[in-house]
Amino acid sequence: MSDVRGQRTDFRGRRTDFRKQIAEFGNFQNFFLAFSAAL
Repeated sequence: MSDVRGQRTDFRGRRTDFRKQIAEFGNFQNFFLAFSAAL
């Protein structure tokens, strides 16, 4: 949920932080895959 708040806060700087959002999304995918593997 904190990620949603971050998107709202950085909405104005979305163009500038676009690469950061992609990196964060990649990290989330890796975390999700690791979490799924743990199950």
